[in-house]
Amino acid sequence: NPMYGQKLNVDFVLPQSSDVTIDLRDLSGKVLYHAGYSTLDQGGYTLNLDFQTLNIPDRGIYVLDMNVAGERNVIKVKH
Repeated sequence: NPMYGQKLNVDFVLPQSSDVTIDLRDLSGKVLYHAGYSTLDQGGYTLNLDFQTLNIPDRGIYVLDMNVAGERNVIKVKH
């Protein structure tokens, strides 16, 4: 689980330049955070989300959905 207190930190590596979209959803499917990046360069990245700043409830289970160059990756996040 990539949660540390109120912060969610996710590291990812792009083997080549890619378009990336990131959604954080609650279990009902409601999007709590969305970001889209057009053509990120090859290399390593860290996504840092502060749940308190984004007004996301203190406790719950969430789904982080990352789409990198058309490949979907889903991570369950428990907070």
